[in-house]
Amino acid sequence: MDYYSKLLSLMDKDELEKEISDKINEFHGYISREAAITLIAKNKKLYLPEVKFSAISDLKENSGNINIIGKIISISETNFYSSGKKSKSIIIEKEGQQVSLILWEKDIALANKIRLNDEVELRNVFYKNGRLTLGYKGSLSVYKKKGFQSINSLNSEGPFNVKGFISLSRDSSNAPLFSLSDSEGTILIVKTEHDSRFNSLMDKDELILENVHFKDGKLFVDKNSRILHRRPDNFLIGKINSINLKDNALEINLENKSITLEGEDIFLFFNLKPTSLSLETLLALKRDSYLGKKVLIKFKKINNIHKFESMSFI
Repeated sequence: MDYYSKLLSLMDKDELEKEISDKINEFHGYISREAAITLIAKNKKLYLPEVKFSAISDLKENSGNINIIGKIISISETNFYSSGKKSKSIIIEKEGQQVSLILWEKDIALANKIRLNDEVELRNVFYKNGRLTLGYKGSLSVYKKKGFQSINSLNSEGPFNVKGFISLSRDSSNAPLFSLSDSEGTILIVKTEHDSRFNSLMDKDELILENVHFKDGKLFVDKNSRILHRRPDNFLIGKINSINLKDNALEINLENKSITLEGEDIFLFFNLKPTSLSLETLLALKRDSYLGKKVLIKFKKINNIHKFESMSFI
């Protein structure tokens, strides 16, 4: 590591050169300039001991204190055992070699913080029976995060991670068709014929797809893809059919759903700060630009009253 440049970010050059000279004199000239710089960096909490990372091909049975950097290529479902214990398997790849990391019990929660194609760093892990475990000293952290692609930015095969909301329709033979929508676009999902992971999905579910591919304007999900979903109860998604005032409250109807907003939330819905403008005038100015638009409205429900949080056009 270039500690000299790091130190220059903390002090000017003349000051640093004086500290280097003083440090060398402190040891009566028996240390090199490089050693003096390292000692100064250590005193200023800049020094990081060099960490040795192992190649997967170099792993030896029953060895510990192993450090590895690799890419996540598979995350299994949680396995439950008759003993009451549970585990999850993660496959890590580096330079064409693969190894499994087994997470046990409370460590399984770490899988919620990683995604397929993330690069992760394992520290002080143990290798036994051809698998890695964290044990008591080991740790897992994300070294390089694989971000999400917006639908409109997909322009090559991938793999990609994407997220959005499911739209469920039927083809001419009544087979289900799944599409994914985000704030920028909508895309058809192509899945393998017997992928049971889609069986529990419902229209408007929030979905994360990891390690998927893009081709011919469609999103391809296969057995190596990971699917995460949740059914939000504080979202409304749909096309705005009508917006009306009723007893100083704003009633917004989205297809078969509706939400009622009061007070300053009415102004926030229209992306305005509360003003002295009457609600009738506000609605007259804004309603037409919202009707027919497909939106996602996020809200909280407190004592049966909707509290507006955000809205985006989709």
